Amino acid sequence: LSQATIYGDFICEGGEFENSEKTALSANGADFKRNVCLRQNFSARGKVELSSASIGQNLDCRSGEFYNVPGTALEADLAIVQGSVLLSSKCRATGAVFLSGIVIGENLQCEKGIFGNQGKIALCVQSAEIKDSVYLGSGFKATGEVSLSGANIGNSLICEGLFENSR
Repeated sequence: LSQATIYGDFICEGGEFENSEKTALSANGADFKRNVCLRQNFSARGKVELSSASIGQNLDCRSGEFYNVPGTALEADLAIVQGSVLLSSKCRATGAVFLSGIVIGENLQCEKGIFGNQGKIALCVQSAEIKDSVYLGSGFKATGEVSLSGANIGNSLICEGLFENSR
């Protein structure tokens, strides 16, 4: 789907994508006019790429599963999301999640999100711009490094989750 234009919602509820240790779903540079829904039993074994994508509303990954060990599970570097990024409600990422340089018009919500990449980057939100708040609380769990270095957060940073990083 790289460079594609999708005028409605892009809904992959229950979708299964598999290309282990390679790219399972690529939508780099795509222009989504509404929501991107990789949620509710969505499963990717392999990298999901959304770098430089434009999303007119929300990136909704609630209850989605992203697995790509030892590599990157989800990458949305330099993406522009007009609404919120929802990596919550038991969203599970095994492998790195990169949101470096992303612009989020509302919130980054990771409540009850589970991010695992032992001894490496689990969640990277470096140099991002989040217009409202970042929620890493209420059931958030990261095994690996969480980095918000250089991020500009317009409102609150809520960190009440469990952070583990052993090398």
